[in-house]
Amino acid sequence: MDRYTLSPEHVTAGHEYLASLRKLGLDPEGLMWARDETIDEFVLVLITTHFDYAGPLEIYRLLTRAYNASATPSEITPFIVRLHSPKQVIVTELRKAYGWQIEIRPVHEMAKHIDLKVRLSAGDLSFMSEWIYVLRETKMPPVERSRRWKRFRDQVERLAA
Repeated sequence: MDRYTLSPEHVTAGHEYLASLRKLGLDPEGLMWARDETIDEFVLVLITTHFDYAGPLEIYRLLTRAYNASATPSEITPFIVRLHSPKQVIVTELRKAYGWQIEIRPVHEMAKHIDLKVRLSAGDLSFMSEWIYVLRETKMPPVERSRRWKRFRDQVERLAA
């Protein structure tokens, strides 16, 4: 397996991670694998409006609490999750390259070998369209964003207690 082939274990863990996040009340605008060229490993990129609302430190704190409470798959530690805001340039580039409305891809589409010509690089991350679970634009009023954040936070805190 070359370094740009996503293993079936990664694919399955990512699907489970997305399902876990949604069950906890966090429905991300984007979730996808990327190859971190600096550490030469796959990382999971999570794009959420909560990045701008609550901040990355608070999101990581809750993701760690959810992981420690076994509410997310053990294969995906918070250390391999990279958080981004939908407003960041990297997300704009992803949307230009891959489109705006990608919903959950079936496992068989994500685990195949990828031709390197379709790779998008942004900083030290390399992306492939086949590694994307979801990438979409969500517009929501601040009141709704606050309500969703509170639901996610409360759910995680309840599980971790």
